[in-house]
Amino acid sequence: MLYKYTVIIFAKSVDKVGKITDNNIMLNKKEKMKMLNIFEKKKLILTEWDSSPESKKNFKKAIKKLKAENIPFIIVEKRLISELGKKAYISYSVIMDTILLITVILALLNADKILKVLS
Repeated sequence: MLYKYTVIIFAKSVDKVGKITDNNIMLNKKEKMKMLNIFEKKKLILTEWDSSPESKKNFKKAIKKLKAENIPFIIVEKRLISELGKKAYISYSVIMDTILLITVILALLNADKILKVLS
């Protein structure tokens, strides 16, 4: 299994008047004057699909239903190898930083011996 399919569904927000507005629409002039609410909650649904035939069939069925209901969505494909690469890089980075930190600590503990050798 090399691919994971993820469907992200963006919820629509309801403004003070009660109209449903899409989150991707630019703010009107009155809203530009107001400070943006950085603590506004937005909902999204993440669903992973594998490469099995049944899963592909269900994926296509879900896309048809979203289109029929006129719900905005984005399809994102991710490779598992990139996730494994990220984990390997982070592990490598942590190990190398730990080795560097231990080396600096040992150098500080033996600073008097190092200064004798240098002078």
